[in-house]
Order: sequence, then C-alpha cells, then structure tokens
Amino acid sequence: MVPVHWAATVVATLVLMACTGLGGVAKPQVTVKIAGATVPTAMGSYCWSSAGHAECADMASIEAVIQAGGLSPIRVLADSPGTISFDRRPKSMDLMVGSDGAHLQAVPLAGLSFRTPSTPGRWEYLLSGRWDEGDVSWVFLVSVGGG
Repeated sequence: MVPVHWAATVVATLVLMACTGLGGVAKPQVTVKIAGATVPTAMGSYCWSSAGHAECADMASIEAVIQAGGLSPIRVLADSPGTISFDRRPKSMDLMVGSDGAHLQAVPLAGLSFRTPSTPGRWEYLLSGRWDEGDVSWVFLVSVGGG
C-alpha cells in the first residue's frame, strides 16, 4: 500500500511539471559543420508546444538574429562540404542561402549534407526544421574565399 502523502506528492509534482513545461520536449539543438569546423548558429523564429505549454517568437529579420546572436562568418573555401545534425531528427527541414536575408534561395540537400556556394562572398543561411511539437529556425554565416 502506497502512503497517501507520497501519492499526493507524486500527483502534485506531475501537475506542476505539466503546468511549468518541465518534463516536456525541449526545443531541438542543432550543430552545423563546414569542412569539419563547427559553425556558430543563432535561433531565429520558433513556435513550440509541449507538456501543455506553447511558446512562439518571430525574428524581425535575419540581420536582427545575426546581431542579437553576435554571429560572425566563418571563412570557408568555395564548394566546401557541410553537415547538419540535430539532437532529434526533424520530420522535415529546409536550408536557404543568400547574400542578404531578402534574397534567399533553396540549398540542395543530400540528407543532412550540403555544399557552400562556389561564388566568393558573405553568405547568410536560414535553416528551418519541423517536429511534431512545432518548428524552429536558425541562422548562420559563412564567408566563401577563393580556392
């Protein structure tokens, strides 16, 4: 027989966890590597719902996320191999790149792999993933140099 006060404590703890979001599914974490080097990322827009708690945030612009995240581009060679890894694989994802946030184009993906642009310059990336709990985006920067 379980003591009543112990059962009441367990029930109260479970209710508290559900109300505060503890025990829910945390927003995913991402790691981007290009030519073996880890690329700094900053979270952008997201909408996430777990354990009875929903939270959404919209990024003003890619440039605002770059500034808020203190991102600086990492230098890479043209057409360098890149990989994306998550702590939990998304149901779907998109990767966009452009010389500025207003002119993004889809990046061809081979699973979780991609290649940097072959044209030198500063490139802004927008990575978006979708899970059962919602969607999350990240921003990262590269500076493509000559070969």
